[in-house]
Amino acid sequence: MQSKNKTLTTGLFLFVIGGITLLVERLTNWGVSRLIGKLYCGERYLQAAGQVGDGTCGFNMDMVVGLVCFLLCVTGLLLLVIGLVQKSLWKKKI
Repeated sequence: MQSKNKTLTTGLFLFVIGGITLLVERLTNWGVSRLIGKLYCGERYLQAAGQVGDGTCGFNMDMVVGLVCFLLCVTGLLLLVIGLVQKSLWKKKI
């Protein structure tokens, strides 16, 4: 019976989610970062700098989304490598 390697599955899941979100964000004007910015800032999203408030909330949200997607991809790749090493060590035991 083959054991399930949760590290490999989790790494693949994180890599795919991060990659798809990054591709959708960068290749289309659909605006994943705009949606996240509006959810995070509410009515303060990109308010004019002349208005009284905390500044322009959500201004660099595209950079934040890109960074999070990149970190998800890197974490997924690391977990994939760890899972593949575990799988090869498991096969050598048997």
